[in-house]
Amino acid sequence: MDAYAYVYKIRRSDGLFSTGGVDPTFNTVGKTWSSWRNLQIHITLVNGGLSGYEKGDKRLIRHYKNCVIVTYEYMSEVPITKGGK
Repeated sequence: MDAYAYVYKIRRSDGLFSTGGVDPTFNTVGKTWSSWRNLQIHITLVNGGLSGYEKGDKRLIRHYKNCVIVTYEYMSEVPITKGGK
């Protein structure tokens, strides 16, 4: 049986990827999120939606203006056990 998985990145309009964190920068590699939920949490944090961060803080919101979420699908490798099963 094939096992497919997805990972996510945030790409800016110039092709660079977010490094993640509270005050993200952008580079050619960026951060890869292994779950949609963790990506959502990150975006909420950067947009000031968690306690301790002021809602509507323009410095935080501007990081992801004109960005898109890129989804990569891959097939994970599953080792063959003794006997081929």
